[in-house]
Amino acid sequence: MHMLSVRPKLGQFEPDVQGLEERFGNLFVK
Repeated sequence: MHMLSVRPKLGQFEPDVQGLEERFGNLFVK
């Protein structure tokens, strides 16, 4: 599952998702 797809759903947690996206960016390769 791509984080980009989850971001819109978790609009409130968007800032947190950005931080996770940096950490797990390697795991969630686009």
